[in-house]
Amino acid sequence: MKTNHKTTLHETRLRFIFSNTKCALGTHEGTLSKFPHADNLPAHRLVCFTEDNNDHIQLCPNDKLPIGVTYQPGTSTLLPVCIHLLGTSKYTLHIQTSDLVKAGSLLCSDDDGCVKSVPTTSGQYTCIGIALTDGQKDDLIEVSTTVPHKIEIKE
Repeated sequence: MKTNHKTTLHETRLRFIFSNTKCALGTHEGTLSKFPHADNLPAHRLVCFTEDNNDHIQLCPNDKLPIGVTYQPGTSTLLPVCIHLLGTSKYTLHIQTSDLVKAGSLLCSDDDGCVKSVPTTSGQYTCIGIALTDGQKDDLIEVSTTVPHKIEIKE
């Protein structure tokens, strides 16, 4: 059956993107799609919900609870970004470090959505998983994630 409907390449790409996202309410298998709060959201970083809208995500500061890791960069606030949910992804994840990390270290969130080894100084930290590879500052390391939870280090 022939139709007279013409589809532009732009429309086709948008239809593909939106047909492959998981923005709707329901259950999800390890990934979720949300809209970035700002343009140029980097890949491989921890993200959290924005204060005013749970359909939008932002880079997670160290005082917020992260929900997942961006899989690809967010280039526009109009296009959803795939997020691997912490503790539920079937895969190990690559996450950018903010400092030196050794394999086997417990990891916690740091500013700008990066991770670092849990410090030995007293305080409360949000644990997100275990490093599976070594890394320097700004490296991507392989991480086995867990559901984010607060841990307290006491001296």
